[in-house]
Amino acid sequence: MNHLHALALGLTLAGAALALAPGCSPDPVQHDAVKALGKESAGGPNEFHRAGQPCATCHQSGGDADTDFSVGGTIFAGPDNLIGVEGARVDLVDANGTSPPIVKPVLTNCVGNFFVLRSDWDPAFPIAVRVTKGGITRTMRSPIGRASSCADCHKAKLPPDDPLGSLPHVSLFSDVDPAGKAVSCAIDPDLGAGR
Repeated sequence: MNHLHALALGLTLAGAALALAPGCSPDPVQHDAVKALGKESAGGPNEFHRAGQPCATCHQSGGDADTDFSVGGTIFAGPDNLIGVEGARVDLVDANGTSPPIVKPVLTNCVGNFFVLRSDWDPAFPIAVRVTKGGITRTMRSPIGRASSCADCHKAKLPPDDPLGSLPHVSLFSDVDPAGKAVSCAIDPDLGAGR
């Protein structure tokens, strides 16, 4: 074996060892995006965690989570209200006119989180979105162009250095949910309550 072949083999083996090393993400951009989410607040099953944060940062093919979401997000009560809305129906239609299976309607949980597994629906972008609860309906004015997470564009707090670079969080009502805050929930659905 000549020196060039030995060097190529050594580099290949070193790359494979780094990729398999524990704690090393094969995708440094994805690793940095997960790190930027910050420390996770404790409590509750996974479907209730990180409300208002971009779900698909972890929930994607090759991501840190075990599940791959085609779409996911959080619906809040009002524009100045960080309380998740429970039981809102999220209607989605992709560029091919398909939607998630009707036997599994997309509903928000008690913290306002919803998601669609890619194995249930793998949409073609862009996607039209409508949210409904208790006779109140909000339709997104422009379709989702590429982002799988609502929070990729919609922020719970607009960044002070670039307030026009993001949209406010997704809210269904003008202030509070007429049905009230979820009372039977593994965690407090009020993100403004010291989290």
